[in-house]
Amino acid sequence: MVVVLYTGIFMRKKGKPYNNIVFAFHKLTVVVIFITVFLIYIQHFKIVTFEELGLILFLVSGFVFAASFISGILLSFKKTSSFYLTVFHRIASWLTVLFIPLIWIICH
Repeated sequence: MVVVLYTGIFMRKKGKPYNNIVFAFHKLTVVVIFITVFLIYIQHFKIVTFEELGLILFLVSGFVFAASFISGILLSFKKTSSFYLTVFHRIASWLTVLFIPLIWIICH
């Protein structure tokens, strides 16, 4: 996650057009994290008994992560890239990072 945040901030600071190597590394890392998080979600649903708040946070974090992932995909196209989508992507990305320790504290 640190690598994704660092490369995302690096791309934002440098502006468009993005460095192709950094952009590709950012996207590949996100795909690996997406697959890993999906597998972790499946395992947690099998072994962890969630309280109401923990389950809600767990599901909301999944939707926030998916929103961050989808908005990132949309930002890579010129036609859908806009200021509001960029702000949404940044907020969703940071919320994803903030949910990780919050869920860990509540569910463990």
